[in-house]
Amino acid sequence: MKNENQSPEDYFLKYAMPCAFLVRELGEISDNELKEIETAAFEDKTVSKERLKKIFYRAFEKMEKHSKDWDVPTIKKYFHELHNIEIDNKEGYYASCDEMNRELSKVRVAEIIDKKDQTYVIVYQGEDGEKKRNVFTKLLPNAKIGDKVYIHFFFAIEKAD
Repeated sequence: MKNENQSPEDYFLKYAMPCAFLVRELGEISDNELKEIETAAFEDKTVSKERLKKIFYRAFEKMEKHSKDWDVPTIKKYFHELHNIEIDNKEGYYASCDEMNRELSKVRVAEIIDKKDQTYVIVYQGEDGEKKRNVFTKLLPNAKIGDKVYIHFFFAIEKAD
C-alpha cells in the first residue's frame, strides 16, 4: 500500500476492491473489469474517482449520506465505523445477502498469528466469540505476526492504529 500521502482514490480502492467480486456476481462489471480493478489495487495504480463511483456506486451513496468530503479521513471513517453499521442494519444489498457474506463484508480489526505463503492467519472478535481465518497478504505484504490489521473479505487492508 502506498504511504500516508496516498490519494483518496487509492485509499478507497484498497477497501472497495474486495467488493468488486460481488459487483461482478451481480452482473454490473465484466470479468475484464474485475481484473483491471484487482490489478490496480495490487499494483498501486490509481483509478479515477469517476470510475470508482460508477463501479462502487453503493458505497459512494452511503458515504455521501454522511459527508460530501472526498478525502482519506472521510473514507476511513466510512469503512472503519459506518460500513459495519449498515451491514448490521441490513441496508441495501445486505438485506438480501446471506449471513456469511454479511460477516465477510464487515471491516474488522484482527491480529496476525501466523503467515503461510501468501496468507496471514488472523484472529478477531466476532459477534459470537473469537474467529480465526486466513486473509491474503497481497494488499499488505509487509505485516508481521502480532500486528493488528484491518481486514475486509479475504484481504488484510492496512495496519490498525
